[in-house]
Amino acid sequence: MTIKKFDPRARKVKILATIGPASRDPDMLRRLFKAGADAFRVNMSHGEHSVHGETIRAIRALEKEFARPIAILADLQGPKLRVGTFKDGKAVIRHSGHFTLDRNPEPGDETRVQLPHPELFGLLEKGQRLLINDGKIRLRVIRADEDAILCSAEVGGVISDRKGVNVPDAEVPIPALTEKDRKDLAFAMEQGVDWIGLSFVQRPEDLAEARRLMGGRGGLCAKIEKPMAVRRLSEIVELSDAIMVARGMIRLGSLDSSPYMAVDSNPTHDQKAKNRPSPALAPATAAGVNAPMGFSVSPIAKPSVYKGMHGYVPWDPAMRSTLIVAGPGIAKGKDLGVVDMRAIAPSIARRLGASLPSAEVPTVF
Repeated sequence: MTIKKFDPRARKVKILATIGPASRDPDMLRRLFKAGADAFRVNMSHGEHSVHGETIRAIRALEKEFARPIAILADLQGPKLRVGTFKDGKAVIRHSGHFTLDRNPEPGDETRVQLPHPELFGLLEKGQRLLINDGKIRLRVIRADEDAILCSAEVGGVISDRKGVNVPDAEVPIPALTEKDRKDLAFAMEQGVDWIGLSFVQRPEDLAEARRLMGGRGGLCAKIEKPMAVRRLSEIVELSDAIMVARGMIRLGSLDSSPYMAVDSNPTHDQKAKNRPSPALAPATAAGVNAPMGFSVSPIAKPSVYKGMHGYVPWDPAMRSTLIVAGPGIAKGKDLGVVDMRAIAPSIARRLGASLPSAEVPTVF
């Protein structure tokens, strides 16, 4: 069988589109691909394997239809910390008020709630932060012991049952792969995805088990979402095939500007990161829009060359940065229509400091 030769898209920023309920239909996937998506991210945090399998098969069908390889990244959920439940299903934490996270399994109220994660008690120290519900609620530890964590609410708001908790200032003694992640990873390998995204990496050891389970198939992308990972970035880079800087988490304050600039600008990291793609997660999700912090784009100037599973280069050698588009219209099931990503790419590239050739519209279409 003769496969048509295709020309690379003439831009240095590549687009990885997150697939959700509004975009997994084969026709919508085709429209997204023709609008400029270079690769697709399948979020394993949501959905059944049967649904993800249909999505992956639809993407592979596009490869055959356009005679053009399309990379697929299966993004694992990772360990998720959550609060317990509330008497009325939710409560309001007052700005500057006190709020306690404890071991008491009784439903919570506006003053307290259970934190069903014993590993966090005795770990946190005064002054450290807890971010709840994707950073919408920001707590600062006043006092912590083996039974309770008393906090001051720097940013209050509505908190409801089983909302997620992020602990950016401490290394939490939990593995990067949960039982769900292991099952999702095995499924992704069976489906022949090209990349695995490992969430909430804290230490280089977190990559070892994923490597073993992958058995040499596909590339492993370490997601940098916690300061602990930045402190050991050189070691993590050495053990990974790509590094994803989760910009939404930076916006939430999980990474402050000082350690993040180490990711962007440190020449030692740049040297070690050669031949490693360096995606940046765009804060286009609802959490990114509503979080109580500002956002700015910094240049990520690392060469990015990687040969994929099927003998092609998912991120082409000329590019300086990869942008991941994860908007609410795609990820949360709202049909906002298809944006022409070819028009977006030049603007994003300029903000990232990358130069673009004049020809932007891909000739393959």
